[in-house]
Amino acid sequence: MEIKTTFYEDWMKDQIIDLICEQYGYDKNEYINQFSNFYEPDFQKSAIKVVLLDGKKVAGFMGFFYWPYKYNGKTYRSYQAGNVIVDPNYRGQQIFHKMVEFMGKIHKERGVDLLMGFPVDVAFNTYIRNGWVNIFNLHWYLKINNPFSILFPLNKKRIEQILNEKKIRNINQVSNLITLDDSDEFISWREGYYKSKKYYYTVTCNNLKVQFGLKLNVRKKIINELIIGEISTENYSVENLTLAVKLLLKKIKKIRAITIVSFAINSHDEVMTQVINNVNFRKIDKKIFFVAKNFTNEDALIDNSKWSIFRGDLDTW
Repeated sequence: MEIKTTFYEDWMKDQIIDLICEQYGYDKNEYINQFSNFYEPDFQKSAIKVVLLDGKKVAGFMGFFYWPYKYNGKTYRSYQAGNVIVDPNYRGQQIFHKMVEFMGKIHKERGVDLLMGFPVDVAFNTYIRNGWVNIFNLHWYLKINNPFSILFPLNKKRIEQILNEKKIRNINQVSNLITLDDSDEFISWREGYYKSKKYYYTVTCNNLKVQFGLKLNVRKKIINELIIGEISTENYSVENLTLAVKLLLKKIKKIRAITIVSFAINSHDEVMTQVINNVNFRKIDKKIFFVAKNFTNEDALIDNSKWSIFRGDLDTW
């Protein structure tokens, strides 16, 4: 039977969840809630869920979920690609390619301004062959917080005491850069599917707020890393952000169990590149691809110097 590309329907849900859980070893009951909290709220009613069917059998699934970015006062209908799964019995039949290609054909009827994503190595070339552009990559930077952290037990309650705030809505006042929407609707939806704990800390510099969002990551069971994944600010300047990051690092120093602090930034972002240099972060050989397909006539959307994004821009944050 010929494999056809189509849109998701509810009867396909159980097959898709089975494929994902078998591939990644997830608990099915937990992942049903994850999938539902991600795709079924009103905020994602415009999400585009692409399925490849062999009769009534799901051969592949890929989500393109609403992921709004702002620039010069305009909020774009941008969609992030993710949640890709291909039935092992259908691998080698260009299932993933067909799903990506399909989105290039139906973008107009769905009112899509921009498609974007952070592909793993094996998926990168498929996007490029379908006309997506590798505008830039997020490069990782590290800074030692405490080289003797192994001597101090990791106490998450201690982290919560020091970084004990909640996410602030509608703080971003950056109009000359492309930034992730921080509206109440978007943030509330994200918080509805979060699985891991996020920590927030706000600095006031020159009467202007800067809020950082961080996440704990434990490497090799002994290296405790705090990832700076979000920056929301009323003033995106080298002076303001340098001072704010220094104050954040001073705060993190109080958590002696934290070994390193890390940051992933667009190295074409001149402000953040200067900030990183000012606070002595060291670049490492690790990166996250960023690809996009622009359906507007606005060249700014594929200008690498216009994007201010971080690890927190990925749906897996």
